[in-house]
Amino acid sequence: MEIQRPKYLSALITRRHNGFVKVITGIRRAGKSYLMNTLFYRYLISDGIDSNHIIRFAFDSADDLASIGEDIEAFSKRKVDPMKFMDHIKRNVIDDDMYYLLLDEVQRLESFEAVLNGYLRKPNMDIYVTGSNSRFLSSDILTEFEGRGDEFHVFPLAFSEFFSAGESSVEKAFDDYMTYGDLPAIVSMKGINTPGQAMDSGGVASFSAPRDGVSHLAFPALTRERNHHADSFPLAPLGNENGRTESFISGDSDEECVSKG
Repeated sequence: MEIQRPKYLSALITRRHNGFVKVITGIRRAGKSYLMNTLFYRYLISDGIDSNHIIRFAFDSADDLASIGEDIEAFSKRKVDPMKFMDHIKRNVIDDDMYYLLLDEVQRLESFEAVLNGYLRKPNMDIYVTGSNSRFLSSDILTEFEGRGDEFHVFPLAFSEFFSAGESSVEKAFDDYMTYGDLPAIVSMKGINTPGQAMDSGGVASFSAPRDGVSHLAFPALTRERNHHADSFPLAPLGNENGRTESFISGDSDEECVSKG
């Protein structure tokens, strides 16, 4: 089942045409790229935007890099040449209508701040970017855009999202949520009905280790990045003598959980 994130999508939609670079941050595999390149892209198409006016580019994609003439072998040693990327944008922006730039892992572009600040001065550019490294997870990222950055932080799945994407009971889903974690990839693996099957199949074990210093397989409530989940689901108690979850309470929305932190 496809994971829907209506609260995040709605919050992103409200930021359209606000004159800022929409900076989507969060730990790796939290669902930033999926939110921007799939859910938001689909919304734009359904809203009547011509696909030729939506420019998607992933700076960690060999196909995208090759399309602008980047040397793939050299990419591991340096960042993307901004002139090659700007030439790509220039070739694709052919009129004065609104264009939407959806740029994934933009920190891999050399001098990305100057490039994006330049596009902000164009009246027909609406810019959305994602980033995952320590620089993007810091509170200083917005200063890079000279006061014209609008940070939008994406957390891994709240329990309500995790539960809605599966087919098990509430109790079983919560046990899985606390045992296997809250990353979207765990519940979106095709042909796997539960996160337990994902673990048994070796799917989770095949995930690469994160470079941002955050463990992706830790319990959701045990990292600073995921404190909003702890607020959402107070446990009383966390477990009994058999190690199983006794009870939980769910009720807060993502926005309410963030505001509590």
